[in-house]
Amino acid sequence: MKKIDAHLHLVRDLASYKGNGRSNALGNGLVVWDSGFKTRLFPAGWGDDAFRADAARKVMEDHDVAKAVQLSC
Repeated sequence: MKKIDAHLHLVRDLASYKGNGRSNALGNGLVVWDSGFKTRLFPAGWGDDAFRADAARKVMEDHDVAKAVQLSC
């Protein structure tokens, strides 16, 4: 049975600005803030410094997801 994902976040560029400083892409979905805090914005193997629609379609196919809703503002 196919699944429907309630939301999908596409990330074009990991480097950005926020209240606690700038972030820089480390690759493989990781980012580091100016403060030294590191975090993963998307799972390893889904992209280097972006998670784009073509990668999302592959992940959806691999996990039997028929539809996903992209939330944007």
